[in-house]
Amino acid sequence: FAPSIIATGFNERDITISPDGKEIFYGLLTSRNITIMQVKFENGKWSEPRIAPFAEDNRFFFLEPCFSPDGKTIFFLSTCPPKGMKPKPRWFYQNIWASDKQPDGSWGEIYMLDTIVNRDNNQFYPSVTKNGTLYFTKSDEKTNKSAVYRSKKVGGKYSTPEMLPEIINKEGTNVFNAFISPDESFLIACVDGRDNDINPGFVNYYVFFR
Repeated sequence: FAPSIIATGFNERDITISPDGKEIFYGLLTSRNITIMQVKFENGKWSEPRIAPFAEDNRFFFLEPCFSPDGKTIFFLSTCPPKGMKPKPRWFYQNIWASDKQPDGSWGEIYMLDTIVNRDNNQFYPSVTKNGTLYFTKSDEKTNKSAVYRSKKVGGKYSTPEMLPEIINKEGTNVFNAFISPDESFLIACVDGRDNDINPGFVNYYVFFR
């Protein structure tokens, strides 16, 4: 995709494109940094990739960006410490953060989502529906098993996250990095540990229909 612009031979992943198709964020992993890059369509051409303005603090990792369906908010994983906590190395903190688009088109200061979503420092890979429901992965700190949850937005606030049913989070499997369609009609997720005849023994993409 976009050779020599986005696909450059580094480890690029987790792409999100604005609703108007003019702004792209994607994750970039190098030997030094794990961050989010930004590309914009300006004056009839794509700009050179730059580090996203909300991901410039190289003390921390930024990854897995996701536009809200209205394009006004960008959600992402960050290892920034929660308010009042000391920085920790590597992936100690894994929480979902966001930045809102400003009237001039710039991106505002980052903020961590409500603690009802971010608990135990182990939440990642946000995906958002048209009505504001947040889907994300949560890993158990003791078992390291992961599952997909959702938190509905009611009155401007996130509700207590609920684990998706067993048809998705089947016992004995790891389910993670799920994309939800804006209308919630289908979900695509990475699944490990689920028997199948097509590609046995590997992590596979599964699609689940509402």
